[in-house]
Amino acid sequence: MNINEAAMALDGSEYGRVGSKELFTSMASAGLVAIHGYSDDGMSIGGAVSDETYGEVYFDANGILKNQCGSDCCPYYREIIETAPMVEAVWSGAGNPCWTYKTDIPHETFKVMGYGEMYCIGIVIDLNNLEKAK
Repeated sequence: MNINEAAMALDGSEYGRVGSKELFTSMASAGLVAIHGYSDDGMSIGGAVSDETYGEVYFDANGILKNQCGSDCCPYYREIIETAPMVEAVWSGAGNPCWTYKTDIPHETFKVMGYGEMYCIGIVIDLNNLEKAK
């Protein structure tokens, strides 16, 4: 499975029911990650990484970079994220789609629907291709 196939499988999903367990298992085996909006302030992440986060998220080949220092002032973490590939959630607040994402990581997009309207434009990335984002 590649990012295009995963995005096509996710396209048109209904909010709250994005993707199946089998699809995310296949994506995980291929190193693929789907990112889409969740509520009015969250980012749902599934596939090779399973998490919920906010705002912006930094990646490496193993998944989401975690701040091991426990402090936002940690110089070690700040140095790592300066060059790490990042996905930033963009909340429109009004209109459709409510969520989009900005990133330099090569990706494919898919639509998430909510109550018959486009709720979000999600993305699929390949953790194996993060070096292309630099």
